[in-house]
Amino acid sequence: KLTRVSLFLELNQLILKRGGFIP
Repeated sequence: KLTRVSLFLELNQLILKRGGFIP
């Protein structure tokens, strides 16, 4: 089962792959 942390990490991975989030 997915937890909030794992879900956050999944989103982070997708965003990084898209290169849409660069602090």
